[in-house]
Amino acid sequence: KLKTLNTARELGIKIIAYSPLGRSSITGKYRRPKYPDDFETNDFRRMIPRYSKENFPNILKLADDLKRVGEQYNSTAGQVALVWFLVQGEDVIPIPGTKKVKYLEENLSAINVSLSPESVQEVRVIAEKAVWVVGDRYPPAAMKALYAETP
Repeated sequence: KLKTLNTARELGIKIIAYSPLGRSSITGKYRRPKYPDDFETNDFRRMIPRYSKENFPNILKLADDLKRVGEQYNSTAGQVALVWFLVQGEDVIPIPGTKKVKYLEENLSAINVSLSPESVQEVRVIAEKAVWVVGDRYPPAAMKALYAETP
């Protein structure tokens, strides 16, 4: 992914980090042992290979690692993730979605979190180790739409 970022920078292209909170999975919201089985029947995540029952413990490990960093800053795992994206540069734009005002406020307050350079590096290591989060991000038909040009 770093190669993609470097190429985009060379070409003056901004990177849009869509779903930077992993559809809430890295926020620690889903802790019950039955997830992802407890997702609503029509929940889009049920179709995403990355959210398989076998892989979900790996997602929880990622959430736990980000939570541990956040505790050092009195911040949530989601805020740590958003700050990490923001410190990558003005050409990286995270766009988290939300359905509730309280999460919107939490996401916005991430701009008040200041990670040390060591913590930024720690989050990078956590992200790089997350290769054990396996599976495609979307169903096959949706994967074809990735890396498309936008107006």
